[in-house]
Amino acid sequence: MYRNIENFAKLSVGALAVVVLAGCSAWGGGSESAYAGGVSPASKGQALSAEVSAFLAQSADYSTQAFANTYWGESVDVTANERYFAASGRYCREVAINTATGAQSSRWLTCETNKGQWAAVRPLSSPLAAQ
Repeated sequence: MYRNIENFAKLSVGALAVVVLAGCSAWGGGSESAYAGGVSPASKGQALSAEVSAFLAQSADYSTQAFANTYWGESVDVTANERYFAASGRYCREVAINTATGAQSSRWLTCETNKGQWAAVRPLSSPLAAQ
């Protein structure tokens, strides 16, 4: 009888693992998770305008362009760093955002979506400062 309980427990744990894994694989399903490893909707970020997306897709490294209205506010200069292929399976670029007065400056990560548009995304990590 003890062996039957032990076998039932193993079978139950195995069945639970299959259900959990099936649920995890279905969680981010669909065409939106076409990136390597599947990118959850929360990490995809805010889609950028067609104008900013075109700049990020076509500009040379460290190019700067002024935009009247962007995700980051009005009258900002966007400087696009070099493009790189990220572990998420898509191209990304770090951008520097400066206001027209130069009073504020910030850095953002942008990545290309599977639809060819660019989005501002939350970086998973940042490099450590040199000590």
